[in-house]
Amino acid sequence: MNLNEISDEELIELICEDHWEAFEVLYGRYVDRIFTFLKGKVDIEQAQDLTQACFMKIHSSANTYDPAYPAAAWIYTIAKNLFYDEYRKDKRHYELNKIYKEQLEVEQNISTSNLWQDLQPHIERLDKQQQKLIFWRYQEGREFDEIANFLSVTSVNARQLVSRAVKSLKLIVSKEEAQHD
Repeated sequence: MNLNEISDEELIELICEDHWEAFEVLYGRYVDRIFTFLKGKVDIEQAQDLTQACFMKIHSSANTYDPAYPAAAWIYTIAKNLFYDEYRKDKRHYELNKIYKEQLEVEQNISTSNLWQDLQPHIERLDKQQQKLIFWRYQEGREFDEIANFLSVTSVNARQLVSRAVKSLKLIVSKEEAQHD
């Protein structure tokens, strides 16, 4: 029997019977498509991990496949559900990435010397630690790991402290702009 000529649904039936070659054929048919589908939702490394997890799930759950539905829909549903599980598990990570992207925008704006000079009077209104954090991160361009070492905290904590300092600075600037309007 030439496995390359049979349907996906028949391959899944053979996988239920521990037919390894059938799994290899199904894998060959879908691995690139599933990877591309997931790569559009997460970074490449996560897409690789989720693709691998998807095929492990296909192999271990082949007996749950309902032949009344197309095999492709079942396979994509597994991939989609794994993505959703990963997203829920790492929701905090995704939210932090959003904050860090906002910080990056602030970094790009603060990096110009004219802006730095304009912000200096506002920065001086921050407490001493926040002043240091702003200076280290945006004037000297230090990494969060280096700031964390200075403060004897974790890198994540250093990011949070810098983020809070930036928020405080934004608040001071917006209050002063409102007073001038």
